Amino acid sequence: RFVASAGQFALRGLSLLDERVGASQPLVVSSTGSFRLVNSGDVKLYENLDVLPRAFAVHAVQIMQTNRAVLDTLADPGFHPSNSAVLVADGMDVTPLRGLSTGAPDQVSIVQYAPERVVVKANLGGNGLVVLVDMWYPGWRAYVDGVEQPIYRVYHAFRGVSVPAGSHTVEFVYQPVMIVWGAVVTVASLAALLIAIRLATKGRRRFSVTGQLPRRPRESGLSLKGGSATQRP
Repeated sequence: RFVASAGQFALRGLSLLDERVGASQPLVVSSTGSFRLVNSGDVKLYENLDVLPRAFAVHAVQIMQTNRAVLDTLADPGFHPSNSAVLVADGMDVTPLRGLSTGAPDQVSIVQYAPERVVVKANLGGNGLVVLVDMWYPGWRAYVDGVEQPIYRVYHAFRGVSVPAGSHTVEFVYQPVMIVWGAVVTVASLAALLIAIRLATKGRRRFSVTGQLPRRPRESGLSLKGGSATQRP
């Protein structure tokens, strides 16, 4: 029984229960999507059969003014993420996203996946936006055929890169600025240390040559004894 003065009631799941024998039968009551029951117990787990792949391409983009507008669009039952991406420009150049086009079916697949490097092969029928369903985070860089391209924050949390039609390699690499500066400082410190060691070594060698005491002149081997000269051995 549900009683409310106002509001919206959403029923996500339902089970038929036979109290006589304690048997039950879960039902999927969602009117949208395709689901498959994978575990039935105290907690029921359903697999979403309509889930998008880890990497895919879209050929339409909706550019919003605020993150709130992005979230409202994602919550709209009529919005289909497989047809269009949604994002906030955040001061980025979105000119490449205005020339998207459709064509032959796309082929997008992940060929290498590591914590700090992801390589995607994309064969697009038209200019599109390749989406990697990994968390957007500062420090990630994207390269299309070796040329760096901006990463757009799509669907509020994921990464998107503009890719032209045809076959291309899209590489995502984690290269935060702090790590780059740390490497520069480390190399500079090592270089300064090597120079200091070199100068100190040269100083010690110069002292060993010019700073030593002069040798006493060698005494003559001749001596006078009893008015005659004799030579000491």
